[in-house]
Amino acid sequence: MKYLIDSNIFIQSKNFEYRFEYCRIFWDLLVKLHEKGIVYSINAVKEELLQKDDDLSDWIKK
Repeated sequence: MKYLIDSNIFIQSKNFEYRFEYCRIFWDLLVKLHEKGIVYSINAVKEELLQKDDDLSDWIKK
């Protein structure tokens, strides 16, 4: 099964449940699931998230 992730998942996670300061494992898991072809997003989501200069945009750039 494959999952498409929208902007809200990233933003909500960064701001509330899975902040980078204390839940880095969530973000590492997203990368691993993407590498395995399980989770995806689209370029429009990437462009939206890169509009801000914050931890999330830094994570996306990496």
